[in-house]
Amino acid sequence: MRRTRRAQLAHPLNWILVLIAGAFFLILFIAIIRMVTDTNRGLTDVKTLGRVQNIIDSSQSDPGTMGIYSLPKIITRCELGNPYTIELSGQTREYLTQALFSPRLLDGETIIWSEELRFPAPITSTTYLFPENTLVLILKEDGDLHYTITNLLDSLNTKEIYPADLETYNARGHDLVIVLSAGDLNTRNFRTSAQVHGVRIQGGARPSEVGTLTFYKNTGQFVDDGGASYATKELLLAGIFAGSRERYLCGRSVVEERMLFLSTLEYERLMIINNTLETVWPEKCLIAYDQALTLYEGLNNQLDSSGLGDTGPLHNIKSQLLIQHNVLRKEGCPALR
Repeated sequence: MRRTRRAQLAHPLNWILVLIAGAFFLILFIAIIRMVTDTNRGLTDVKTLGRVQNIIDSSQSDPGTMGIYSLPKIITRCELGNPYTIELSGQTREYLTQALFSPRLLDGETIIWSEELRFPAPITSTTYLFPENTLVLILKEDGDLHYTITNLLDSLNTKEIYPADLETYNARGHDLVIVLSAGDLNTRNFRTSAQVHGVRIQGGARPSEVGTLTFYKNTGQFVDDGGASYATKELLLAGIFAGSRERYLCGRSVVEERMLFLSTLEYERLMIINNTLETVWPEKCLIAYDQALTLYEGLNNQLDSSGLGDTGPLHNIKSQLLIQHNVLRKEGCPALR
């Protein structure tokens, strides 16, 4: 009789222990799932960041590939002026404020390009591509860079600088590219302006070496055969002010700016997936967007040493991009205008 009572008491106690153990393992299982999910999300971010970095670096495109894809636009404002400091792992490093411009870099609306002016890194061969009828002003920087840019932007309204060119720019809606150099430009024609579709920046291997700026027409031909030379360490800024009248203000590092770009890119893709945009992007656009990223990785990896050419892998990739671009335009994918 006593054994029966003990068994009756032990029976519910066993179930309570089983429930407690089950709850413990359930909590442990949920924690593991969350940890794996967070890890995978982090790996995805790193992978995507690498792809975005490849896109930024792949602006070495031949003028024949102009304006194929657009990337999400981020407004980055920068003020060129006093140095600022960044503390990393207990060490403080001083930078001159960098000039960072946001992408749509491949269709030339705006670009990301920066130079740590105090520690100029070697500039490789890079071609920036602009819309047709782009107006380029090349200025020799003799004084304070911040003062020059501020006055130039102010003068876009008052037409105090290059009035004839600015009249043309304002009347026809040309995009405006400004190239500032501390060195003497050896081609006289480029000290005022030229209408171009692309500009190639070819830097020396070391800051003391001479580099060149070469300008292309929209046909891929050189503008007046040429270019302008500069000492690599003296190139201060190449940026696109595409009709903007705004001052540029910033205090973030290159890495922070690229992470901002990545987060915005990921956010826009998430909006596509969740169909939360005002204008819903079809799933085919999202797939095509990812394909474009992959194709640009291939383009970046297979560029030949000059970045130009009409045969071989580079030509094949350019053809693929162009075909896909035309198809997507007909289908109305806004991410790939």
